[in-house]
Amino acid sequence: MLKSKEDSAITHNELVELIKENPFEVFGEEITWTPRNVLLREEQYGRLHPDIVGRDTQDRIVIVEVKRRALKKTGIPNDAGNILNAGEAVGEILHYASAYIRQDSKGTLSDDFLKNESEKLRLFIVIQEPSLRVLQRVSKPCEFLRLHGINIHCIPLSNNVISTLLGD
Repeated sequence: MLKSKEDSAITHNELVELIKENPFEVFGEEITWTPRNVLLREEQYGRLHPDIVGRDTQDRIVIVEVKRRALKKTGIPNDAGNILNAGEAVGEILHYASAYIRQDSKGTLSDDFLKNESEKLRLFIVIQEPSLRVLQRVSKPCEFLRLHGINIHCIPLSNNVISTLLGD
C-alpha cells in the first residue's frame, strides 16, 4: 500500500480497494458495492469490466472508473501519459454506461428509454493526484455531458487524502 503522502506507488487495485472501503469520504455518501467485478457484455466489444459498480442510497447504479497517476521510471509524474489516460477515461465510462443501458433495453432504445435509463446511472471518474491539465481534460467533457443530462463527475483524489484514508 501507499507508505506516505510522498509515495505515489499505490497500485491500481489498491486504489480501487481504498475507494471501495471509503465511499463516504470519496463520494460524500454511502454506496453499496457489488461483491465482485461486474461483467457487462456488448456485441461489438465482448466483455467489459468497470473498475467499481454499486448502488447509491437512492438505488441508482454507480459506475466508477479509477485512474492512477502514471509515473516515469524516475518517479516523476508522466504528464503526457496522465493526459492520455484521463482523456480515455471519459470514453471508457460512457462505454460502460452504454453497455449497461443496452443490456437492460431488450432491443428497445427509444429516446424516452435512454432518458429514463440514464437517470438511473451515476458515473464517476476518480483520478489520483491529477495535474491541472489532466483535471481539465476530464472535467470539461463531464461538465458538457451534465448539461445534456448525463450524471457524470470527475473526482480528484490527492495523495494527502489517500494517506489520510490509509491512516498515515
